[in-house]
Amino acid sequence: MAKGKTPRRARKSSPVLIVVLIILLAVSLGLLWCVTTKETPTPVTEDPKPIEIIDEVSEEEERVMHEEAELTGFGFMQDFLLVAPPDADEEAIERMYAALSTTAKEEVSLETFVQDIPLFIGVQDIPEQGVSVEDLQITGPDTAEFFTGLNYETGRVLRKLELVMEDGEWKVDGVSEYHKDEEAYEAAVEAVMALVMEETELERGDLELASVTEHQWPDGCLGLPEEDEMCTMAIVPGYEVVIEVGEETRTFRTDMDGSVIREDV
Repeated sequence: MAKGKTPRRARKSSPVLIVVLIILLAVSLGLLWCVTTKETPTPVTEDPKPIEIIDEVSEEEERVMHEEAELTGFGFMQDFLLVAPPDADEEAIERMYAALSTTAKEEVSLETFVQDIPLFIGVQDIPEQGVSVEDLQITGPDTAEFFTGLNYETGRVLRKLELVMEDGEWKVDGVSEYHKDEEAYEAAVEAVMALVMEETELERGDLELASVTEHQWPDGCLGLPEEDEMCTMAIVPGYEVVIEVGEETRTFRTDMDGSVIREDV
């Protein structure tokens, strides 16, 4: 038999080696996935649209509240012009009564409305020259203040209507006096009181403030020049202050802060 090379046997793959290779492959793929994930994070999108919608709705609601409150206040005062006897407008009376809050209706009766409503507003007579809108402020989610002027031939009276929300509608809850410049108003009144006390030698408690009305005086003499007195011709804003001294009623004209006072006799 001829001598030849012994054939080599094929090497068998070790099972352990295969398992190790699989594990290394799995670990490598896992590391690759982690790196890829960190490098390209999933973006978080924030949609600002809902916030914008909320803001727009809030602004719209505030605008509607403002308009409705102003219509309620001005409509109430416009109807006040129509309820003067002897020809009181019954429909205007019903509208005004319906515009009152539950609390206000305890002060104003429908049966005696014509007598009650001037006391509620705080004036004796219907303003001959109408009413005007001065300002309106929304003071809370269900409260507002409407400022109005009652214009008389003798002057102007300012009032603040306090509005509240009842059953989804604005209602008039109360009416009070107000002044654009409270410090100037108080100064004018106190100046008149001091003048009367000095002249009469009475105490402050002996005097009663009957009324204060805003005015636009025609000149620097407040429309009451003395004989041969020269007066500046500029319009002077101020007040007409009425004081009750016992059974006597005295009327004074002042500028805005009471630095100029003239008695209207």
